[in-house]
Amino acid sequence: MNLNNILLKLFKRYASKWLVLAFDLCVVICTFFFAYLIRFNFSLDFNFEYFLRQIPFVTAAALVSFLSVGSHKGVVRFTGIKDIFNNVVGVNILATILIVTTYISRKYDFDTVFDIPGSIIYIHLLLNIFFLAGCKFIIKSIYKSVIYETEINKRVLIYGAGNSGIITHDAITNDTNSHIEVAGFIDDNEHKIGKKINLLNVYSIAKITPDFVKKHTIDEVIISIQNISPKRLLEITNRLFELNLKVKIVPKVQDWIEGNLSVGQIKDINIEDLLGREPIKIINPALYDEYDNQVILVTGAAGSIGSELV
Repeated sequence: MNLNNILLKLFKRYASKWLVLAFDLCVVICTFFFAYLIRFNFSLDFNFEYFLRQIPFVTAAALVSFLSVGSHKGVVRFTGIKDIFNNVVGVNILATILIVTTYISRKYDFDTVFDIPGSIIYIHLLLNIFFLAGCKFIIKSIYKSVIYETEINKRVLIYGAGNSGIITHDAITNDTNSHIEVAGFIDDNEHKIGKKINLLNVYSIAKITPDFVKKHTIDEVIISIQNISPKRLLEITNRLFELNLKVKIVPKVQDWIEGNLSVGQIKDINIEDLLGREPIKIINPALYDEYDNQVILVTGAAGSIGSELV
């Protein structure tokens, strides 16, 4: 069994939220020590016994802070902006607790264990934000690299770099059974082209050429635009079909199950999607007799009259 397989088995297990909380508390303790080192120019020229006495108090304050915002409840491998926001709020609550207790300690001459220099509190706050977010993103990156190396079956582009496209990206990357890697986004908005979303490039449709598809081993494109016109949808699909790419489409928001998008809801594009409406069902026995078991070619099917026949 190689290292990748071992890591894959480990990553498929969800870490207990209490283990995540314990990890966060360990980070807080380490950054508290680093804050002292930075404050004293990376020397141990400070009262180490005084520092050790403060650790239990800082840990308890951090425990209260993290429990109050629930930052430990997120799944580390799927760390996102909301999880980082919860961490930032948590460490700010921690810093506030330390500032308040320091003020009270100095004013009422309490035990010096509650008296932490303001410079150390602020350094500690910044280190906590950096290390808590950094560690979780590193774990997430390792997870993604292991999954991509061992289980990726196809690479896709998402057409649409708006909210729907980002939700589609998250649905794919958070589904460990999808075996899909998102290679980038396509968008018609010139202000988005050339930018990055979730560290992935946003391309124009003109950039998607046969050479591009071959170089990046693209298998399919998922169209994730909620208010796209049938005419524009037809133009896009024609262009993608010319590149021998499989095309799928994300359903309308109102069709998402309980308001959430899953990979299973992303479907192959069909004629109904291109029509932009429900297909017309003509109930006429005379027409059944006329066209039963016949293959019919409708010319100009994309026009106003032809589309009514489809």
